[in-house]
Amino acid sequence: MTKKLPPIIIILLVIIYVISIGLVIALEGGFSPLSILSIIVTSIIVGALVATLINRIKEIHEEDDEDLKKY
Repeated sequence: MTKKLPPIIIILLVIIYVISIGLVIALEGGFSPLSILSIIVTSIIVGALVATLINRIKEIHEEDDEDLKKY
């Protein structure tokens, strides 16, 4: 679990940062194409970050299994 905690914390902080920037851009523009585009781009970035986090947790889990097979 201790190996999984740093990636989770880092990804969550980056997600919060990206969402806050996306919201600022979206709220500044009102209902304009820029605000819609910022929401779409923010959603894509957050989805990519979540997918990266899931892959990293799987890699860490597989590393633990491989380490246990050595002994």
